[in-house]
Amino acid sequence: MSFGEGMAQKEKWCCYQKEIGAVPVEITAAVGIRNEEVIIYLHRGAFVLGIAFYHRKYAEALYSHTGSIVVMPEYSLAPKHPFPAALDDCEEVYMAFRKQHPDSRIILA
Repeated sequence: MSFGEGMAQKEKWCCYQKEIGAVPVEITAAVGIRNEEVIIYLHRGAFVLGIAFYHRKYAEALYSHTGSIVVMPEYSLAPKHPFPAALDDCEEVYMAFRKQHPDSRIILA
């Protein structure tokens, strides 16, 4: 089963990794379509456990229902990286994205 199979979207979409600022992120977005609305999804795990990969299906559902680009930061996890490291990573993603795309509407979830 490939990404997007069984979803209600008409256009093709994909999931890929990159860095925003110095933080690795996973992005779910339509292929070849520019969208100015972005959801920065801070996957659950209380900044202690979990990685974006485990929440990919939720990101796919968010994209499918909203059409918004979904960005999931791979923030630093405690206890290896004590508080506020994860929060700093999330802020860095937000600020870098805001700087690169000043006209985008950004939703934090």
